[in-house]
Amino acid sequence: MQKKELILISVLLILTLLRATAQNTVNTLSVDTKTYAFYEQKEWKKLIETGKESLENGIDFYYLQYRMGVAYYELKKYRKAIPFFENLVNETPEDLAAAEYLYYSYLFSGMYEDARLFGRTLPVSLKNKLNINFERHLFNNAGAEFKYYTFNNYEASIESDENLNQKISQSLWYADLNLTTYTKGKFTLFQGFSYIDGKNKIFDLTYSDTAFNENVKQFQYYISGNLFLSKGTNVKAAIHYVNTQLEGINPESSMGPGYGNSGPNQLYYKTSLNGIVGFIKYTKSVSNFDFKATIALSYLNSANQILPGIGVNYYPLGNTNLYIGAEFLYQFTNKDTEYTPVPIIKSKVGVRLFKSVWLEPFILYGKSRNLVDEDAFVVYNSPNTLNYWYGTNLNINLKKNRLLLYFTWQKYSFTNNYFINTIEKQVDYNMETFFGGIKFRF
Repeated sequence: MQKKELILISVLLILTLLRATAQNTVNTLSVDTKTYAFYEQKEWKKLIETGKESLENGIDFYYLQYRMGVAYYELKKYRKAIPFFENLVNETPEDLAAAEYLYYSYLFSGMYEDARLFGRTLPVSLKNKLNINFERHLFNNAGAEFKYYTFNNYEASIESDENLNQKISQSLWYADLNLTTYTKGKFTLFQGFSYIDGKNKIFDLTYSDTAFNENVKQFQYYISGNLFLSKGTNVKAAIHYVNTQLEGINPESSMGPGYGNSGPNQLYYKTSLNGIVGFIKYTKSVSNFDFKATIALSYLNSANQILPGIGVNYYPLGNTNLYIGAEFLYQFTNKDTEYTPVPIIKSKVGVRLFKSVWLEPFILYGKSRNLVDEDAFVVYNSPNTLNYWYGTNLNINLKKNRLLLYFTWQKYSFTNNYFINTIEKQVDYNMETFFGGIKFRF
């Protein structure tokens, strides 16, 4: 009796399995037919809806992955398309169409290092087609930047019997040359060479009863390296060296032409200050989010600062047509007592206006001094306290992304500390910068 029951149970199990297999075949065929029809008709949203239901029910096959990837791609939801094309490339590396889709999905979603490193694995024929042979040159990108500063007048008013001790910025401009090198490994090297030239107006009874000019010259060298760790994950380290030279000009002496011709009677003082910044950043892309954690250690104006931060960029459409960024920082310093550090909040919104044009308004709020920004590439080593800034970037990509033009207008609020008869006072003032740059990919 037990033997007959065992045979009966075995037969029932076999029939059940056969029925399930037949039912799955019908469902697979049905999904294949429907999604193919949607693919042909370019009904991308219906295709994605049908594909999601199929995957939830355990029905998955090569062409479903392909069609869903293409559907997300055509809807410009590139970050949603990436997992599907990754599956296809892993399963069939010889499928060059899927590989091309994956490369552009990385690129158009802002995952540039993923695109570059994946591009290195492609056949030569596809590399040439996509123009992604990054290792052909010693330097892959070259750029130049120029910035002009303007200040409103914040000179203190004093009575005839009062003594003023104050430093006032009058003019300033900045220029930079930068180079990028893509190595044959997972490492990207960036270098920047910068120069700043300006003039301050000085009231200081230690040197003179009347105001005199101070020349400002600043030389900077910046080097950073980005290491690609894994999909969507990078770590970046940077060092920024700053040398500032200050010359107090004696207005009662005559100076010979050219820099370096100043004699001992022509200068009240000549000072050279060295500063350095170390910076580390960790970034991770997850779905439509880019998360980051940063820390900067700096020695500027004879003071030490520690600036940790966390931030996130959100791409609500799954592409770079729209993105929202927020960053939170807090500055620790062991020397400055003229202001109370507060949390620093940065925010930006990027919007694609046209095919190759992006507008990016931004804002920062929070008191700081000797602040570093843009992965420590920008150093604000003014002796004054920064209160906030706001502005906008305009980025224009040309020549199939081989030429980048960018322009920035930015307005700042600073607080200047000065003394009248040894009594410390403060005055707020505004500064504006007009910035332009160009970057070319060889």
